[in-house]
Amino acid sequence: MKPPLQTPPGYRDPNLPAKSAPRPLPTKAMLPPSFQPRKRRSRHCRLCFCCLILLIMVAILLLMIAGGLFYLWFDPKLPVFHLQSLKLSALNITKKPDGTFLSAKMVARIEGQQNTTSLKIETSVNNELIEDGIGSKILDQFMSKKLKVNLDVKTSIGIGAEGVKTGLLGVEVLCGGVTLKETITEMPRCIISTLKW
Repeated sequence: MKPPLQTPPGYRDPNLPAKSAPRPLPTKAMLPPSFQPRKRRSRHCRLCFCCLILLIMVAILLLMIAGGLFYLWFDPKLPVFHLQSLKLSALNITKKPDGTFLSAKMVARIEGQQNTTSLKIETSVNNELIEDGIGSKILDQFMSKKLKVNLDVKTSIGIGAEGVKTGLLGVEVLCGGVTLKETITEMPRCIISTLKW
């Protein structure tokens, strides 16, 4: 007996019913909407943000360079003030049954460097109650020109050039520990302070 012939590969028997083709596997897994990945933002937002930060930093750097050049070019300094004159007039110490009273009038002139700025200060005290022992000491020191006077003046200064003026800046001028004799022979220098925080 002869062995039966083998069917060649790929042969289909026409008498057999046709098989349905297998479904292809899905390429993407079907996920619920809450698990679906979000779309990434474009890189343009990051690029714009980085450019904006870089632009701000360059502007700040340019402002700092311009401020430094302005400072080097104009070399701004606070003006120097000297106590030009000090007159203490109408000093009167009165002893009454209810205490010792002081009345005085003072006129001082503070002058800036090269006579560009001057301040005239006038102040007076009328019937100010003081201690009994201090009244006689003030009178003795006034007669001997050894009376020390402290001036504390608060004012404001500004810069003006060719019709352009800056804002005013508060300045405190302090001329301290000056005797009446020193104001006649020399011009004591005053201390300037500003921008006290």
